[in-house]
Parts: sequence; structure tokens; C-alpha cells
Amino acid sequence: MGLAAHVITRLSPGSLLNPITLHVVIVVFVATLIRSALGFGEALFAVPLLALRLPLAVAAPLAVLISITIAAIVVVQDWQKFVIVPYQMAARAGTARLRQGGSHISG
Repeated sequence: MGLAAHVITRLSPGSLLNPITLHVVIVVFVATLIRSALGFGEALFAVPLLALRLPLAVAAPLAVLISITIAAIVVVQDWQKFVIVPYQMAARAGTARLRQGGSHISG
């Protein structure tokens, strides 16, 4: 039996919020809150605390999966900022150059 199958069989089938699941949900919530506030540190917080209740071979990939998922959600929500900001910066730089008195732009 593999490690993931062993962890899954340890969970009681009738209880969705058993102590392990509740621990994982709380750790993931606080880790995501830390990442939202500081911009990093999600795995630094999550992996040691997840490893208290889960095997390290499950805790580390779980933290990576959560981190990638949160990053993807942020990109989907803020995709316009990633696309528009470079164009705004280029427009401001060009406008500033023209205001300096240059009627033409040379390379």
C-alpha cells in the first residue's frame, strides 16, 4: 500500500471534519493569510505544521499544490494589472521624454 493510500485509509469515511482534516484546513488558512499579508512564507509556515499530523512525503507536496493554486487564483484575478502596467509605464516614459523638449525620439 502506498503512502497516500495509507493516509487516506486512516481517515474515517463518515467524518469529513476529523481532527486531521480540521488541522490541515486551519494550517492552510493561516498559511494563506500569511502569504496574503507578507507575499511569501506560506510553505515556511505550512510544511512544519502539516508534518505534525501528516507524513512529510504528503505535507510538502500538499503545501506546494496549495501555493501553486493560490498563485494561479491571484493571476486570474489580477491578469489585467499584469497586462496593462507595462504599457502604462511605457506611455509615461514616452510622455516624460516629449515634455523634456524633444520633438523627436531617437534610438
